[in-house]
Amino acid sequence: MNINEYSTKVKNLADALAFIGAPVDDEDLVAVTLNGLGKYYSQFCISVAIQETFPDFQDLITSLISEKMKIISTSPNGGS
Repeated sequence: MNINEYSTKVKNLADALAFIGAPVDDEDLVAVTLNGLGKYYSQFCISVAIQETFPDFQDLITSLISEKMKIISTSPNGGS
């Protein structure tokens, strides 16, 4: 699953929870998204976790796409 598919899945789950009256705040959405990433994103997750404030969900996804491009360009197997 690529970053766009993964982020859409997480966002759809959050939207479904909000629809039934159990909204997920943005910080929790970011935390859940980070927790579901694979080992190739461990350094990225650490860098986000040590920030003074979490990015909002959309900024996180933008950063993840950039990180994926960096992984692809430096990994012999493309970060799979």
